[in-house]
Amino acid sequence: MFNTIQEVKVKQCGDGKIKKEYLLPGPVKREMLDSMKPAGDIYIMDYLADPVYTIINGTVFNMRGVIGKKKIEVWYAADELKQSEEFLLSLFLSVLSGE
Repeated sequence: MFNTIQEVKVKQCGDGKIKKEYLLPGPVKREMLDSMKPAGDIYIMDYLADPVYTIINGTVFNMRGVIGKKKIEVWYAADELKQSEEFLLSLFLSVLSGE
């Protein structure tokens, strides 16, 4: 069930970063975010009606999404795109599959 992540949109940003939107195979649950710690610093705004999370890995990438939703947005440093994307998406697949 949790084996594919669909790239929905790609945009070149004015600051040189590349923004990609993805549709995950399942929703991101609050308890899954602890497993995402290898990706970077995690910030959760669970006081909002739609709780938002952000994962920041220095200048390499910045990701955000809404807890309970499948869509995520990631801003990558252009020179780190390939390596960062592979790492982040494989981590998401692992977390979503419960490994």
